[in-house]
Order: sequence, then structure tokens, then C-alpha cells
Amino acid sequence: MVYHSRLVRTEDSLEQLEELLVEECGDMSAAAQRIGASVASVYFWMEDCPDAASRLKQAQLIGWSRLESAAYTRGVKGVEEAVYFKGEVVGYKTVYSDGLLLAMLKARNPAYRQEQETGPRVVVNLMPRAETYEEWTQMRQETLRQLAAPVEREYTDYEPVTESALRDVL
Repeated sequence: MVYHSRLVRTEDSLEQLEELLVEECGDMSAAAQRIGASVASVYFWMEDCPDAASRLKQAQLIGWSRLESAAYTRGVKGVEEAVYFKGEVVGYKTVYSDGLLLAMLKARNPAYRQEQETGPRVVVNLMPRAETYEEWTQMRQETLRQLAAPVEREYTDYEPVTESALRDVL
């Protein structure tokens, strides 16, 4: 398809672009391509005419809401998908998109944006830089000694088990 370097700026072409933006879920490139214009021409028009910019941005927002609606449908309601056996459809199943649902939750709810901590916690021991090998070995030995030392803990909610309590259990 040949793209025109300039878009004919008429009310009809503006209305057509608005409709295409809604149909194409806010994709400016696809809408411009469908009317045979370059995206740059559309953006130049938006820079030159605040009314056109406002109308096209509004149409883009409506298109994006269609995109959100489709994501919601796939994430919450699911979509029917054919089940095949030996090349023939034997039934249908509802398939949900957890990824889309999580993306929507992250977009709307700040609590879902925080990354969940997974796996063991890693503690990194950063030692100061040693000037000599001897200094480095001393620092290393001290670090190893500290790591090998027993950890002293105070148990506040601990009740010692008495010998009579053990006899009752056994």
C-alpha cells in the first residue's frame, strides 16, 4: 500500500480517523494505514489543529477502553476454545488469561504492583577493600568467625517442659 505524505484535512477524513481509531483499539498507526496516510501526517495535523487533536485523542481513549474490555473478557469471563481429538472438534472449553488479569490488577491497584518476595533471602556481606593480601585474609577470618558464632536468641514465649509433663505425654 502506498502512503501519502500528506493527509487531506477535511471533516470527513477526521470523522473517518475517529471511527478507525475506535475500531483499531486506539492504534494510530493502523488507523492511518487504513485511510492511506502516514502516521506522521496525522500527528502533524494534531499539532496544527487543537480541535482535531482533541477529537482524535478522545477516539483513541475510546479505542483503548475497547482493548481493556477485551482483556477483561479474556481474564475474567474467559473465551471459548475448541477441543480437538484426531482432527475433529469434540467439545469446547473456557480458557482464561491469568496474565491479562494480573496486568489489569497491577494497572488499577497499587497493592498488586509491588513485587512479591520469592525464594530465600540472600544476605550479602560487603567487606571494605583490603590494601594487602594479609589484611584481606584477616578480614576474611574475622568474617568467617562471626558467621560460625552461635546466634543468641531470647525466647520470650517459651515455657520449659518439665519432666512430669513429658511423662504425661509419653
